[in-house]
Amino acid sequence: MKKSIIAISQMSQISWHPLTEKLYQSFIHCYDNDYIKKLSEIGERQYPLIPQTIYFTALDKSQKKSKKGSVNTEVRNYQIVAGVFNPWFVQNSIKHKKSQKTLIALSPENGESLQDFEQKVAKFIVGDFFNAVSSANMPYLAASFFGLNNIDDELGKHFFMDLTDEKLIAENYANAFGITRDALYKQYEKSKGENF
Repeated sequence: MKKSIIAISQMSQISWHPLTEKLYQSFIHCYDNDYIKKLSEIGERQYPLIPQTIYFTALDKSQKKSKKGSVNTEVRNYQIVAGVFNPWFVQNSIKHKKSQKTLIALSPENGESLQDFEQKVAKFIVGDFFNAVSSANMPYLAASFFGLNNIDDELGKHFFMDLTDEKLIAENYANAFGITRDALYKQYEKSKGENF
C-alpha cells in the first residue's frame, strides 16, 4: 500500500469509509457524553493546536465551478479511512488552512488488485481502531467490543484473533484490556443508560 501526503481542495467532497464510520461511532460511545461534549466544544475552537494524521483513499474526480462560476475545475474527492479514532477529531477542520493535520492518501501498489488493496485498507482501519482503543482512557470500553462484534465484516474478529490468538468473545476482549467479563457487561449496561 502506497502512502502520499496530500492537500485537499476546499471544493473536494469528503465521505467516510463505511467500516471507519461504524467503528468511529462505537469508539465515541466508549466515552461518557459530558466528556465528549466538552472535548467537541474545545476541538471546534482549538483544532489548529491539535496535530493529527488522517488517512484517506482517493475517490472519483468531479467537476466544480470556480468561485467566480466561469471555469470548471476538476477536483478529487476523498474517503476518510483512519487516524480519526480520538475524541478530538473535528471533520470540519480537515480543509482548514490553520489545521495542524497531516493528510495521507493510501493507494494500491503497482500491479496490486483493487480487491487486495481494499482488504489491506480494511485491516489498516481495524488496526488503527485497536491502537486507539488500547491507548484511550474509556469508562465504557464495552461499547468498543459490542461495536466491533456487531459489524458485518468478519475482519475485526480475525484481526483480534491474529492479535491475541483468542476468539473475539467478551471474556477474551475484556482480558486483553485488563478487565473482567462482568465489568465489560456492567459497562455496557451503564452505557446503554446514557443518551448516545
